[in-house]
Formats: sequence, C-alpha cells, structure tokens
Amino acid sequence: LALENVVVAAVLESKMRQCAEVGVSLVAHVSIPEGLPLDELDVASIFFNLIDNARYACEVLLANTDTDAGKTMAQPQIAVRSWVQAGQLFVGVDNPSSANTGKRLRRRERARQRQTYELATSIVRAIAERHQGVFESHDTKGSHTASVLIPLPQTA
Repeated sequence: LALENVVVAAVLESKMRQCAEVGVSLVAHVSIPEGLPLDELDVASIFFNLIDNARYACEVLLANTDTDAGKTMAQPQIAVRSWVQAGQLFVGVDNPSSANTGKRLRRRERARQRQTYELATSIVRAIAERHQGVFESHDTKGSHTASVLIPLPQTA
C-alpha cells in the first residue's frame, strides 16, 4: 500500500490483514498527505473504528449465510475512500449489510457487538465534532455507508 501518510498506511495495512483472515476484502482508495494539520491519532482512529465496524458487519453476513442451507456468498467487500480537497478531509467506508444481520447471533453476542459498535461510532462522532466536522451513517438496500468530513485548520 503506497500512501504518503505512514500512520494511516499502517492502520490500513493492519486492517487489510485482519479482513483477509476472516474472508473479507478491503479495498482502499486513500490519498492522505503526510503532515495533515490534524492530530494523527484522531485520523488513525477514524479509519480504525469505521473499518472495524464494517468488518464485523461483513463477518455477521458470512456467518448468517453459512447457516442458510445451500446458500453461498461472494467474498464481502469493504471500500474505503479518503482524500483531502478544498481544505477538508473526507473519509468514507462502504460495506454490505442486511436487515437481519443480528437475527442469528446469540443474545449475548448481539449485546456485546452493539456496545462495541456504539463505542466505535461515538469515538468517530466525537472526533468529527471536536474538529467541527460531520459524521454520517446510513443504510440503503443491501449496503451501509459511514462517512466523516472534517474542515482542516488553516496553517499560517
């Protein structure tokens, strides 16, 4: 993965390995320069948490498909998009979803994952708000999109 920002590159490489281990494809179209005028930990946390939530949704889809007799599913794919343009940082993560992703999970597992998902979402939302940015998350038929738009501080 050739990316100017080494911190974001390290997060993406780690997440690509984790996704591959569970049968999920992670495709990244990311252009983040080194020396972004934002805290690197904040930027890395955005990628880390959004990708983790997307990976889990894909794992649930795979688990549910495996339990449906005779059904097979193509390898789910997470798409990460990011760029800096017009003084703003954009990060978007798309993944497949299903209305019944939690139906076949044990109640304890659903509760644990809901807490984990809510924590990751609240971390991303807090980072966006701290930088006067916007966090959005929405579902459309068969897919989920989470995105962050943060205005970059003007450097002197």
